[in-house]
Amino acid sequence: MTGLPLEEGIGQSNVSGHTNKGTFERLLSRANFTGKVEPGQKYIIVDDAISSGGTISELRHYVENNGGKVVAVTGLTDGKYATRIPIRPETIKAIEGRFGREQTEKILQDFDIAGNLEALTERGGRHILSYPRLNDLRVRIHDAGYERGRSAVERPVLPGRTGEAPSEAEGGGAK
Repeated sequence: MTGLPLEEGIGQSNVSGHTNKGTFERLLSRANFTGKVEPGQKYIIVDDAISSGGTISELRHYVENNGGKVVAVTGLTDGKYATRIPIRPETIKAIEGRFGREQTEKILQDFDIAGNLEALTERGGRHILSYPRLNDLRVRIHDAGYERGRSAVERPVLPGRTGEAPSEAEGGGAK
């Protein structure tokens, strides 16, 4: 119809189960992809429904980390903030200002959500900003793991959950 080739060899290799899940449940169940990416090839990603943008973001990273170039992304439907998938620089600055880059990225890495703030979607970044303290964020992500049935081995131990008070750097102090 468009004259563009259709790549059918790249596909999701796991079931991430995002239907009826909250933001953190979605972040904790990342989509993984397999298949041959043609280096230098330009790709357009089309999804049926974009809610938080996580699956699209993971596929974009997969294609680009394997030598392809994503030139456009589209979906048949979208949710709030889903029309802007990459996190905005001003959202990153707001997260850094509220919680600090290093502390926030440590949580994202500990829970295998993202390696850095730039890997988040705009919706994920805004959701993080909805928490008043960093420890509130950490506890919510931790609890989302319990809701998904993750084993204790897969989750970091939380300060404040075993009677240990979180430090101010961990969000224990007033901010």
